[in-house]
Formats: sequence, C-alpha cells, structure tokens
Amino acid sequence: MIVTTISLLLFAGVAVSSIKSKNAQDCWTTGCQPNDWAVKGCSQYDRVERCRERCWDSRGVEGNKYTCCARGGGGGPGPGDGGSGTGFVNYNQFSQAVTSNGYPAPSQEQYNNFNNYARQQGKISTTQEAAMALAQLLHESDGLRAKREYACAQSNCPDSYRYPGCDAPNQYYYGRGYIQLSWCYNYRDASASIFGDNRLVTDADQVARDDRIAWQTAFWFWGDRVHDKAGVQQGQFGATTKAINGGIECSSPGHAQAQARFRLYGNVRKAFGLHGAGDPSGCA
Repeated sequence: MIVTTISLLLFAGVAVSSIKSKNAQDCWTTGCQPNDWAVKGCSQYDRVERCRERCWDSRGVEGNKYTCCARGGGGGPGPGDGGSGTGFVNYNQFSQAVTSNGYPAPSQEQYNNFNNYARQQGKISTTQEAAMALAQLLHESDGLRAKREYACAQSNCPDSYRYPGCDAPNQYYYGRGYIQLSWCYNYRDASASIFGDNRLVTDADQVARDDRIAWQTAFWFWGDRVHDKAGVQQGQFGATTKAINGGIECSSPGHAQAQARFRLYGNVRKAFGLHGAGDPSGCA
C-alpha cells in the first residue's frame, strides 16, 4: 500500500499541495497561475511539469495549476500511468478520451507523440485546446486508425490531388496522418516548417509510416491553420471546425458532421477532467 501525505506550503508566494509517497515521487501542485503572469509553470522552481489543470484566479482570469516534479527518477510518472513530464494528461485520461468515443485504445507511442508535439508544432498551451485538437483529430482519422485515406490506401488515387508544379514523380498526396494532410502544397509547407526541407514532398508516405510525423503534421496544421483563428483561444469549438472544414460543415446551422465533432469533444473534455460540455459556437 502506498502511503501519501499532503501538506499545504507557501512557495514563492504560491500555494502548493506537496505530494510524497513510498513510490519515491516528489511532486506538488501549484496554485492557479493566471495566463497574464510573465513567469508560469514548473521551470521557475527547477522542476519538470507532469501535468496541468485549467483554473481561474480570483479576478476571473484563466490560467493553470501545474503539477511539478523533481528532476530525475523521483519526478517521473508512477508505474502504469504512462505519464509524460510535459503532458497535458496522463495515459489513462488520453486512452479514456479515445475509447469513450467508441474507438480502440490508443498505443503508448500515440500518447507519447501526442504530448511531445502538441506544444512544439501545435502551439497548444492549455488542456482545453489539447482536448479540442484531439477531438478533431479523432474525427479526421477515424479514432487514430486511418493514417492513410481509406479510399486511396490501395490505389493511391493517382488521378486525384494533382497540383502541377509541386508534385514530385511517383508521389501521391492523398490524405495521410491524423489530420489527413492532402495536396502537395500542404505536404510542402508542412515539410518546410517541421524539417526545413522538402522530404515530405519527395516521400509523402512518411506521414503515414512514421507515427511521429503523423502527429507532427497534424499539429503543424493545427498551429498554422487553426490555433490563431478567431474564437479558438476563447474555447469556441465551432471555430476549430470552421478552420478545418468550414466551407462544408459551417454553411448551414446544425450540420450533422459538425455536430458529430462536438459530441466527440464532449467525451474528450470529460476524460481530460474539464468541466461542462464545452462551447459549440464559432462554426456559423
């Protein structure tokens, strides 16, 4: 049995809950650190972030509570929880977000890559935006299962997605990865941004073969085409749908696919420990 003691400290003016247990973890959770603070997170305490939880301070300003762990072996996730030092959620929460929507449990690799690239490529800094992104990626990739567009996986769809002047010989730019990246110009732009070269133009199938690149390109698209759109940082899930497929799904109220995306989001929010069903606005 693990015996845990919890005490309340005052650390650099911030209330923290200190957690130590027989499994040698040395972690504590900060008080609410609002987004308008110049310095936030665990690095100011020379600790690594294990996870964060959305909160609001006494002024009503949104921020996060950070769980900070000692550097080295004592600060890592406990056995079986699959945590990551910079993760938005632990593996169990990530898996619940996927399986509660009727999809098979994701792999540890998928969880690790989700956490590794959400910030780096996706510019995501809050659990709420991470939940919005995952819900959209679940919709686009059939629950993280379709890293190649189903209709093109066997034939390559040789007469589709052609863009003269960009296409490389013997390459096909149908949907791949968790965002179903399509068209040569998107492969080109993603490749230049992520790698500084055109490797995804000359070998497009890397996006499907390598799970890291499947996530990198998905989060590149999010960071480049979704993150800064009006309403997204205010938590309007419909604004993310508009950025991804608004020409079709936001052309009329109550579009079935837009509603399906929002239902996915509700389940992801619940799994991620976020309160309420979320804000569906922003699609119209």
